[in-house]
Amino acid sequence: MTEEQYLMVRDLPEIPMEIWYMYYRERGGTMTSFDDFKTAFAAFVWNQATMEGSDGSMKQITLKSAYDNFYRYYNEKFRL
Repeated sequence: MTEEQYLMVRDLPEIPMEIWYMYYRERGGTMTSFDDFKTAFAAFVWNQATMEGSDGSMKQITLKSAYDNFYRYYNEKFRL
């Protein structure tokens, strides 16, 4: 995602699913099917799934944590 795209997304009331997928792929996600991603993302967030983080710790996925991670990643990437 470019900085210009991020600045437009940042002002939206919700992050579109296509943008979540772009973020997922940019962060190294391996699902190549957008439909599979939509199903998995919704299930993980809805069920507040627990997954192992990159640091080895267990982390619960919530919509709030997803938003926090999304904004933190792009704010750091673009030094905003």
